[in-house]
This record gives sequence, structure tokens and C-alpha cells, in this order.
Amino acid sequence: MGDKEVKLILKEARQYIKDKDYKSALKEVKKVLNKDKNHYMALVFCGVCLVELDQPEQAIQAYKRATESSPEQEIAWEGLCKFYDKFPENTDYAPDHIAALQKLLQLVKNDENKSYDLASKLCQLQLNALDLAAAVTTLNSQLEHIKDQHLQRSVHEKIVKICSQQTSVPTDLCDIYRSCLLALIH
Repeated sequence: MGDKEVKLILKEARQYIKDKDYKSALKEVKKVLNKDKNHYMALVFCGVCLVELDQPEQAIQAYKRATESSPEQEIAWEGLCKFYDKFPENTDYAPDHIAALQKLLQLVKNDENKSYDLASKLCQLQLNALDLAAAVTTLNSQLEHIKDQHLQRSVHEKIVKICSQQTSVPTDLCDIYRSCLLALIH
């Protein structure tokens, strides 16, 4: 199977996915994976299909194999995060969801809006896991990358809100809390 044939098969699979014919798409994708078990886009498409065919564990494996084959490409990380988003009630997924969001956040750090949205989602997961320090640190680290004043203000407000809801703020977070308060006042 040559590169042109692989491209045609993946194009067909993409169309099947667009048409929500996930069984046919998976059949096409498996043709590519039989030739190259680590083909990035085939693994991503496989993950998409398996999620929709209600095979979550196999979907996770497909996405993880894709992220391992090309760890610096965003698409599989996004797919993995979307998968975890579909199952918020499954707390077993939370640590992997947090790790996937952290990696994706590194990959999109130059896109302020995407980075802000991911950091907000990651922060919420960290708060759900009762990790206050990680949540505040996640948001605070965004201030280095965000130039937009509206987004900066929003980050400051979130940090202040989180810290102000605590009965006591850990000493290692006091400086962050204080600097956010000052930024909001000025």
C-alpha cells in the first residue's frame, strides 16, 4: 500500500466520520493500521470511531498510541481530552485527563485563547481533585503567555476567587494571591 492509497483510504474514512458512519470509517482505518500500526492519523480516526461506537477503553488506547507516535502533534491530544470530557463522571479518568490537558497546554501556549480555555478547564479539574496549589499555579503560569489585558484580568479574577474561598491560603500561594489582588486594584 503506497502513500497515495493511504491518503485515499483516510480521505474515505474522514468522509465516513463526517457522515457519522463510524463502522465503515473504522473498517477503512484498519486497512491503514494493518499496514502501519503506528500511523498517526489512522490512530486518531480510530479513536474517534471507537468513542462513537461506545468502545471507550479501545478509544483511549488508540489515542494514546497516536500521542506516543507523535507526541508534539495536537490532534490526538485534543481527541483524548474530548474523550475525557465526555465522561466527567468517571473519576478514574481524572489523572489522565489532567495529564493530557497539561501536555496540550504546552503545545498550544502560543495561542492565547486556546491556552486560556485549556488552563481554565485544567484548573477546574485540579480543584475537583482538591489540588489548590496546582490549580492556582496553572492559572498563574498563563500570565507569562497572555498579552491580552482582558484575559489577564480574567486570570487574576479567577485566582482571587479561588484563594478568597479558602479558609486559609497556603504561604506558597500568598504572593500569587497578593499580586493578583494588586493587579485588579490598579
